[in-house]
Amino acid sequence: MSDRNAIIAAWICSLPENASKGTNCPPTITKKRRRQPQQLTSPPASVDETMASTPRKRRRTSTADPDSTPRPAISGDSIHRSNTTSSTTSSSRASHISSRASSPKKQMLNLRLHEPVLEFNALTLSTLPPAARKLVETITEIGSNQDILPHAVKSSIMESVHAHDPMPRLWRYAFKPAADDNADMLLPGRIPPFQEVERICRKANECQQYDHEEASWNCSVHARLLELILEDEDGRPCNEFDAMICSTTARLHHTWKPIWSPGKMIDICLYHASISQDEDLRAKITQFSRLTPTGTVNHTDFYPISMRPLVLSIETKKPGVHWEAAQLQIGIWHAAQWAFLRWAVADKLRRRSMNDNNEGEDGGGNDNVDKSQAQAPAPQTEHNATEAEVLSVMSKLGFIPGVIVQGHRWHLVLSTYEDRKTKLWADRQFGSTQTCLESYSVIAGIRQLTAWAKDIYMPWFRLYILDND
Repeated sequence: MSDRNAIIAAWICSLPENASKGTNCPPTITKKRRRQPQQLTSPPASVDETMASTPRKRRRTSTADPDSTPRPAISGDSIHRSNTTSSTTSSSRASHISSRASSPKKQMLNLRLHEPVLEFNALTLSTLPPAARKLVETITEIGSNQDILPHAVKSSIMESVHAHDPMPRLWRYAFKPAADDNADMLLPGRIPPFQEVERICRKANECQQYDHEEASWNCSVHARLLELILEDEDGRPCNEFDAMICSTTARLHHTWKPIWSPGKMIDICLYHASISQDEDLRAKITQFSRLTPTGTVNHTDFYPISMRPLVLSIETKKPGVHWEAAQLQIGIWHAAQWAFLRWAVADKLRRRSMNDNNEGEDGGGNDNVDKSQAQAPAPQTEHNATEAEVLSVMSKLGFIPGVIVQGHRWHLVLSTYEDRKTKLWADRQFGSTQTCLESYSVIAGIRQLTAWAKDIYMPWFRLYILDND
C-alpha cells in the first residue's frame, strides 16, 4: 500500500462512529428550516497538504437519484450575480416592452403635454391652415375622380377603358378641358399607360385578397406606382424628383427626434434627384452638410438621400389597421423635420450675424469698435430678434404635406409649425388602387404634391438654408 493510501486509511479510522450512522439517515427537512447535516472532522493538516491535488468528495445532502447526471454546484456569489444581472435585464426589458406596448393614443397624449409639443388635429375646412387651402382644395377635387387626366390622353385611355372596364360611364368627368393641357404639362411626372396602371391594380387586389404583409404592398404596389409616375420607360427620373423605399434604415437622428417619442421611420420618400445635373446646388448642399449633425442635407443620415433633399414622406400600413400608429409615425417624422429646418435657419442667421460683426470690427478703428460695443444690443434683446426672424422665415414655408397609404387608399396629411408647436392635420383621401380610375386619381395627387415640392419647398430651401448671403 502506498504512503498516500495509508494516510487516507488512517484518517478514515480516526472518524467518529456516529459519522457513519449519519450517512444512512438523510437530514430532516421541514418547511420552515433545513437542518444542516453533521460535519465530519477534518483530516490533519499534513494529510490536507498531501491530498491537495485529490478532489474532495462531498456528502449527499438530499434524496436525489444517485444515478442522475451530476450537475456543477452554483456558488452563492454566482447566484447573486445571476440575480442582479437578471433583475437589470428584466428591468431594461420591461421598460422597453412598456415603451413599445404603450398605445399610439397614449403616445399622442404624451407628445401633446411635453416640449417640443406635437399635436394631432382633424383636417377640416373650418380648421384648414390658410397656407394649405389651395393644395387641399385641389387634392379634394382629385379625390372625387374629376379632372384628373389631361384631354390629350383621353382617346387612348378611353379605348382601353371600353375594352377592360365594366363601368366606363364613371370616366365621363375624369378628363380636363383641352385648354388646361398646357398647365398639366408643367406638372412633374407623367401619365402612365392604362395597361401599366391596370397591372398595379391587379397586384394591389392580390395583396388584399391574400393578406400580404406591408413590405409586399410597398414593393409590389406603392413603390411601383410611384416609379410609373416619376420615371420614364428606361427607369430614369422624368424631371428632378424620384422615390425610393426607405422603411428599414431611414432613422431619425437623435438631435431632432422629440424627447418623449419613440424613434420612428417612414416607408417611402420622394427626393430631389437632379443634383448631379446642377453643380451649383450640389456645391451648396455639400457645404451645408458639413455643418449638420447628420452630415447630410436632411434630418436623417439615411445614406441614399444624404445629398438629396427629402421633399415628401409616405407612411404605409396594411388595409384597415394601425391608422393611429401611422399618424403617430409620420407626425414624429414631420416634427423632426421641422426641428431640423428651424435649426438650419437659425444657424444660417447666426453665421450671418457673426460675419456682419466681424466685418464691422475690421472696417473701423478702436473708436469705432468701442462705439459699436457701447451700442450693442443686450443678449436677450438680440436673442428675441433672432427668434422672431426664425419664426418669420418658417412661416414663409407654411406647411409640409405628407401621405399615409392604408392598403389601397392614399390620404393627404400635412403639418404646420406654429407657436413652437408642430401640428399634424389628417386627412383627405385622394385615390385608391382598387380601380384604374381611382389609381389615376392617386397619380394626379402625387403630381400635385411633387409640384408643391418644385414650386414651394425647394425654392424656400435654397433661399433660406442653402444660399450664402
